[in-house]
Amino acid sequence: MRIIVLVKMVTEIFFPSYKAASLKEIFDERNKRKKINSYDLAALEEAQQIKKTLGYGSIAAIAVGNEDSRKALQIAHSMGAEELIWINMAIPDPNKINSIQLARVLSDVLKEREFDLILCGVRSDDMATGFLGVALAEFLNLPVVTRSWHIEPAENCSVVWIYRHIGKGDQEVVECPLPSVVTIERSREIPRHPSMVRYVTAKRKISEIKYSLLLEEDNEFFVELSVSRTRPKKIFTPDDSLSAAEKMKLIISGGLNLKKEAEQKEENLSGAEKLYKYLSKNHFLPFSTEKNH
Repeated sequence: MRIIVLVKMVTEIFFPSYKAASLKEIFDERNKRKKINSYDLAALEEAQQIKKTLGYGSIAAIAVGNEDSRKALQIAHSMGAEELIWINMAIPDPNKINSIQLARVLSDVLKEREFDLILCGVRSDDMATGFLGVALAEFLNLPVVTRSWHIEPAENCSVVWIYRHIGKGDQEVVECPLPSVVTIERSREIPRHPSMVRYVTAKRKISEIKYSLLLEEDNEFFVELSVSRTRPKKIFTPDDSLSAAEKMKLIISGGLNLKKEAEQKEENLSGAEKLYKYLSKNHFLPFSTEKNH
């Protein structure tokens, strides 16, 4: 199986004490440092697990950006990637391009390559847009599965079974044909420790691809915008046994009259009655006295 893993360097703010510093000091360039995206590390580890399951395969790592991106490729090589591809952007600051532009760059390069599976982090640690994998699959006209944590390939590498999160602790298994794009939220194993020897030797194995992107033309890409829907306000519903006039009073007051009556009844209760009501409401009592009678 030919696996491609997308990696990138992200910006991390490092400051000894956030409480004692102002925002200007925290966001100072001297307090910023680069590190590889943590979700990309999970994607690299999952690629290794797939290769281990099959007993064969190749892993290629691709990074887009300036010289800092080469460090991400070095880390990828130290974690098992054999082929390293660096897309050198011919713009002053490649880190300022958006996810759609980055996906277009990657799609132009990947169209010339043969692959079975593209893995990338579900989002980046700095921008956290979570849009790159979906946009890349759209440009390549491939299926995409998000929030994966476990991938099981078939023996003939025609399909893969993907375990993904669907929220609230639930998960589902998706059968996806190959080639496809999968975003990794976490790997089934903790990412392995990088090898220092492979990290040093990775520099001479990086293949450079120079790419020129005209940002002025790329701004014509249209993204649909919509106004957020307002949450419906809860409306008090009166009891059907009341008369029309009493219902109208309760609706106008928003149920305040019933709330006042409940508060008055609560005030008239004795201390023992209030304690018993609290214990019954919070299920501290094994049984109620009403059932015994």
